[in-house]
Amino acid sequence: MAPSYANIFMGRLERNLLLKAPFRPLSWLRFIDDIEMKWVECRDRLEEFISFANSFHQSIKFTVEISDSENIFLDTTSTLIGGKIEFNLHTKPTDSHLYLMPTSCHPPHTFKGVPKGLATRIRRICSSSALYQKESDLLKSHLCKRGYKANTVQTAIDEMAEHDRQDLLRYKQKDNISRVPLVTTYHPVLKNLNSILKQNLPILHSNKRMVEVFKEPPLAAYRRPRNLKDMVVRTRLDNPLPNGGFKTCFDRRCLLCKHSSDTVSFNSPVTGRCYRILGSLSCQTDNCIYLISCKVCQKQYIGETGDLRRRINNHRSTIKTKKINEPVGEHFNLEGHKWEDMTVVVIDHNPRWTDAQRKSKEKFWMHRLKSFRPNGINKLNDFTRMNVN
Repeated sequence: MAPSYANIFMGRLERNLLLKAPFRPLSWLRFIDDIEMKWVECRDRLEEFISFANSFHQSIKFTVEISDSENIFLDTTSTLIGGKIEFNLHTKPTDSHLYLMPTSCHPPHTFKGVPKGLATRIRRICSSSALYQKESDLLKSHLCKRGYKANTVQTAIDEMAEHDRQDLLRYKQKDNISRVPLVTTYHPVLKNLNSILKQNLPILHSNKRMVEVFKEPPLAAYRRPRNLKDMVVRTRLDNPLPNGGFKTCFDRRCLLCKHSSDTVSFNSPVTGRCYRILGSLSCQTDNCIYLISCKVCQKQYIGETGDLRRRINNHRSTIKTKKINEPVGEHFNLEGHKWEDMTVVVIDHNPRWTDAQRKSKEKFWMHRLKSFRPNGINKLNDFTRMNVN
């Protein structure tokens, strides 16, 4: 996306700049941020134009190279010699020539293509055989330093030297490939995948339908595996304003609101881990997993229900009627505890859950938050009974 943004910005800037400039160049050609300009006015007017361009925008400044006989644009240098223009390869002083090393995890054909591709580029740019030979010798030196075999590089260089430059510059229509691709993540043990596919093509052709689909062997196409950057660099930042969370309904008749407060996360006092609440949940949410916490001792209880308000009202009833055979009723009737010490929050929800799926999710959160006794309120035999069922 970066080049697109740069082109949009520079397109508008250069249009306004050239409209308002006191003097204009004969031609102005740009590729992203590299500009080639021809000037036929005097040197003083050129200096005035450059000064105007550098003051046109507060953060955009132009670096200028001026020559009467040589022009550098992108990776080419064009020089006027004896009334003719000669083209040569231009390499920036900062270019470190860090070409792909043959020891890296890539398909073998990738390394075969590197010397040939670079030699083709030089042959297209250099207008004479002498310049091609000079630049290709430098290329050979750079590639050998990166671990490529000298004879492999030289073969690619000699092959390109035999091609006519005009033929290489001529646009060629690419052939449409009708072979069905087999896309897989690359691994070094898959070097002979195309041979394996070709060898086993008769197995596919034993089926009439497959004969129509695979008239030729499938074409092995590799996607890149995870590299070191993927493993050590995190490109996606956390959203500072997380979506979702649990919110009270503000209904005066809602008894659940008295035990709840707005939150976007919950944590386990046993493990110390914190979890974000995904989705927008409230005390009107049904078919859910809920978390009851004790303000006095911080112990927790995980439950599931298809009707949240009714279920929490049942818990309140077990506390007030002192039904100590129920985990929640027993806990909040302990010494120093009362029903007002109970807080409730919905932590998970899916409207399409079946009863079995909801109970399975309840079991998951019991395990994750370690809400079993003695660290929590859930009874272990309840968990065992769920497993048996």
